[in-house]
Amino acid sequence: MYEFRLLDPMTAPDYERLTSPMFRSQLSAIHGSFAIGVQHQSQPCGLILAEYSHRDRRSRICSLYVEPAHRRRGLGKALLDRMEQTLIDAGCVEVELHYTVNLMTPVLDRILEQLNWSPGAPFGLMCVIQRHLVQNAPWLNYPLPTSLTPFPWSELTLQDRETIQQQRSSLLNYPPELCPFREEHLIEPRFSFGLRHQGQVVGWNIVHRIAVDTVRYSALYVRPDLQPAGRAIPLLATAVRQQIQDRQITKGIFIVLLDNAAMVKFVKHRLSPYLTEIQQTWKASKDSVSEGCCLKCVRTIL
Repeated sequence: MYEFRLLDPMTAPDYERLTSPMFRSQLSAIHGSFAIGVQHQSQPCGLILAEYSHRDRRSRICSLYVEPAHRRRGLGKALLDRMEQTLIDAGCVEVELHYTVNLMTPVLDRILEQLNWSPGAPFGLMCVIQRHLVQNAPWLNYPLPTSLTPFPWSELTLQDRETIQQQRSSLLNYPPELCPFREEHLIEPRFSFGLRHQGQVVGWNIVHRIAVDTVRYSALYVRPDLQPAGRAIPLLATAVRQQIQDRQITKGIFIVLLDNAAMVKFVKHRLSPYLTEIQQTWKASKDSVSEGCCLKCVRTIL
């Protein structure tokens, strides 16, 4: 007999072994997240974890896992179906799901098809960089022009924050994926920086601590009218220089959107020698009849 349960801070830690170390801090805190577990004879055997932003009404499914001994019994489909309904009930209008290709990918593809997810399309590149490889990279010394000033993100003012939110669809025009206010409880303040031009915030590089030895460069953005001049690379370098001084943090992960041609070119021609892993992400979408909810899936392909 299988029992599904919506987890809380008291019950979630029992399911930590069913997700990657990079997501365990989210699971234990359940801060801005939903987690649904399934157990058999009182023993956890499956888990789905989703991050949710009430402000944007957007969600990202971080982890979906069923123990091998309990697979082929419909538990993965049931977990995803229950999470979708939980998110809809919370007012979610968009959700993303990330996964990498492995032996279980055909099973997951069938689950998505059964739940009426549409086919995916290329979306981005996920890169993994190691401290010992990148520390001598020449682009770490690319300078910012004197008209642009980096500052620690921890020094962001309330007025700065309000302006960024107000200009989201106008002057700054940043996509939801690059919002600097996602997963704020995971922000690593030593490596997260903003960028000012004439006193106004025009960019940021937000870094999240997702494991003891790993950070994720989650949102690298520079205002569109300044992007052609390659301002994002020196901003990224500012954070990487800080990271390589910390011997405990050996790995960095980041995603480059495919529609950012300049960054894709940088990855292929400048960054690739320092990468230990590069994967392609795909995005699919699903329209829900409930309150017009649009559900999106992001698939990571080796």
